[in-house]
Amino acid sequence: MSVEFHCSKCSKLIRAPREAAGNRGKCPYCKQSVYIPTPPDELEAIPLAPVDEGPAKAEDASDREAEDLLTRLGRDETPVGEGDPGGPAGVYVRPAEGVADLVAEAVRALQASDLDRVEGLVAQLRQNRAKARSYVQTLMMDEVPPPELESCPPALYSGFLRTLLSRL
Repeated sequence: MSVEFHCSKCSKLIRAPREAAGNRGKCPYCKQSVYIPTPPDELEAIPLAPVDEGPAKAEDASDREAEDLLTRLGRDETPVGEGDPGGPAGVYVRPAEGVADLVAEAVRALQASDLDRVEGLVAQLRQNRAKARSYVQTLMMDEVPPPELESCPPALYSGFLRTLLSRL
């Protein structure tokens, strides 16, 4: 019995011996190299491993543990990216009014190579230097940029944050 398939180059019907399945051969019509497929009745299903839910459960447990610790300490946590590390490790507070917006605008200005605009924004950020530095450091630690800066390529984004930090 033979394997029937169509040439990927010229689309002609080709018949090849079953023993050639899984190898490459030449199309008898266009002489191009073609892959000779394994007949569907000879293909074996590959069994999949069961879904391991262990890590997800471990993450949930560690999240609950962190929330419990913060509750015992009497502190609330604001999500990363919406604040800066102004308190004890892992506890976030909102940045000074407008710092997050100014930083985002400065990153966009750097991306657009508008250096005059960057200078003006850095001057405004220096008015709240400690909060601005802290917020930029928080962004540098976070692997995911805030939604308003997702369009910036990751390598550029981290470079822009380092530039801002050095200017503050």
